[in-house]
Amino acid sequence: MVEKTGMSFDLNYEFPLLIEVLPLDGERSLFKEYNQLGRPANPTRAKWIDQANLHNKLTSRVIEGSGLRNHVEVVSNTISTNSPMVVTFNTLTKGISEAFQNLDETNFEPYRKFLCEFVDYLATVRPETGYLPLSQRKAVRKDSIGDSGLVFGAYFRLAGNLFVAKDWQSRLDTLGNKYSGTDPADGGIWKGNLMSRSNPLWRDSVLILNAKSGTRQIANRADTRAFVYETLKNIVAFDKAETLIGHNLTVGPV
Repeated sequence: MVEKTGMSFDLNYEFPLLIEVLPLDGERSLFKEYNQLGRPANPTRAKWIDQANLHNKLTSRVIEGSGLRNHVEVVSNTISTNSPMVVTFNTLTKGISEAFQNLDETNFEPYRKFLCEFVDYLATVRPETGYLPLSQRKAVRKDSIGDSGLVFGAYFRLAGNLFVAKDWQSRLDTLGNKYSGTDPADGGIWKGNLMSRSNPLWRDSVLILNAKSGTRQIANRADTRAFVYETLKNIVAFDKAETLIGHNLTVGPV
């Protein structure tokens, strides 16, 4: 066919093959989505399927080689409130892509090994980044921003900075220390869990007041992503007892 039509085609091109093992309901849903709805796959599904892309491939290998295995949402670009899934594939691959822009076949394995260790160690520092039973996951989502897609992206961008640090684990430990900072609202000192929704650090910078509902909601946009990343980068770049830009971290778990 190629010779007859004069078309140009690389006969050595390797086509990625995706085999999905699904229950009957899942198979029916996927069949309808692909063959009847005619809609493009959402970013999470599309990137999970496209393993020819090195960053997507790296994300998959990190998931498979860490505690995130079986706990990442690979179908939808959002996580249901009734799902214990930790994070979406799209969130992970975006963070990894931003952190490791120079990824190629020569550094793939060192990055993979480091990220697997990073993921598992992060879960010991910030338990909400690992698997939790649904009841605990719901409580975390209610009281914390620590497992939000916004913060997960910052964690993995942070991994890009820590890759070259020999003391990356002790630096990461600072994210689990009790936070102490001044509340701009009254000038008082607020102490507690760094990722708490009550932490004034996140007020208005990340948790934006919804005028209709009267509640504060996480705003996932360029400026809030940059704020969270820069905040975490500042924290891990100093010793535990250092004062950093008005934010104090004291030794010891929350």
